[in-house]
This record gives sequence, structure tokens and C-alpha cells, in this order.
Amino acid sequence: RQRRLQPGRVSEDRKGLRSDLESLKQIRQEVKSKLEAIDSDVNEKNSLRRLLREQLLLARNELDGKSRDLENAKLTALESTLPTLSDTAKFILSQLMAKDLCLACGSSSPSSRKEYEDRLENNMCLICGTHSADDNVHSEPVEIANRRIQKLITDINLKRKAVEELNDSLTTIDNEIYSWTMQLQEYKETIRETSIKIAPIEAFFAKTDEPATKASMQISSIESMRDERANE
Repeated sequence: RQRRLQPGRVSEDRKGLRSDLESLKQIRQEVKSKLEAIDSDVNEKNSLRRLLREQLLLARNELDGKSRDLENAKLTALESTLPTLSDTAKFILSQLMAKDLCLACGSSSPSSRKEYEDRLENNMCLICGTHSADDNVHSEPVEIANRRIQKLITDINLKRKAVEELNDSLTTIDNEIYSWTMQLQEYKETIRETSIKIAPIEAFFAKTDEPATKASMQISSIESMRDERANE
């Protein structure tokens, strides 16, 4: 024999369901607001990341250009100090001053490069350290080249620092965007799960409430579906 529910009990159940419905809707709306805020932040960070990448590319290109100018300036000073050098010897000596690495064994040797540069700056032979026999003739071109070398070294150090700072900024933004993207996915999942819980309660009231209430429930259901698709 079917058990009939008392009117008071039915009323209480309806009130409980309506309270649950309102609570779920409030939770969904709060999560939606958080999602929209983070989504806006992510868009801003993506714009900033694009700008930093452009700046980094420009800074690297400028650094490469300054490095090439430095090697040319060293070659000019080398030609002024030792004008009788063959092209092969000039190339080898310029490579000795190009990096902090030994060309023979590949070991790090910044002191050797610094020694070559000091000899070049003082109009001395890079290999034996003897002063050029034509100091007076070649001193002015060497001085001009050396001043340019020092200026380029300063510029290169500044560019390297700028590249490092841009790389650090990009790493920070990448980490932030990744973290926020994970948070966005969690919010979307919470909204989806909450909508699933809301659907049967709204369906229940749609069957029993007045037409105006039914229409409101249908609109709410359509909006939920729209939001879910927009967040996919």
C-alpha cells in the first residue's frame, strides 16, 4: 500500500530543495566571478608575455650586433698594431680574444683573453708582448679602436643584463600563467559539477511550479548550458 506524504512534510521537502537550489546557484555564481577575474588576469599576462618576448628578441639581436661590432673593433686594433699579419693569423688571434675559452683545449681561460686584450690596448704584440716598433705611427688608430672596444664592452654587458632580466621576467610570467590556467580548469569543473546538481532540482520545480516559475527555470537551464559551452 502506497504511503501518502503529509502536506506539511511535502512543504518542508520543497523548502529544503529550494534552499539547496539557491545555495548551489550562489556557489556557481561565486565561482563564475572568480573564473572571470582570473581569465581577465590571464589575458593581461598573455599580452605582457608577448610584449616581453618581442623585447627579448630585440635585445638579443642588439646583443649579437654589438658582439660582431666588438670583434670588428678588435680586428681593427690588431691590424693597426701588427699590420704585417696574414689574414689567417688575424683570424686566429681575433678568435683568441673572442671568448673565454682556450682554442686548443676548450678550457675556460678568461685571464688569457684579458692578457691578449691588455697587450693589444698597449700596442704590444699579442704573442710575445714586445712593443710595436712603430708605436708613434700606429698609436692613434689603436687608441681610437681601443676606446671603441671599451665602449662596446660596456654596451654588451648592459645588453646581457637586460637579456637576463627579460628571461627572468618571462619565466615568472610563464609560471603564473600555468598556475592560473590550472586554477581556471578547477573552476570550470566546479561550475560543471554544480550545474549537474542544479539540473534535477530545477526539473522538479519545473513540473510543479507555476508557468512563470517554469519559464524562469528553463531560462536558468539555458544560461547554464551556454556558460558551460563558453568555458570549454
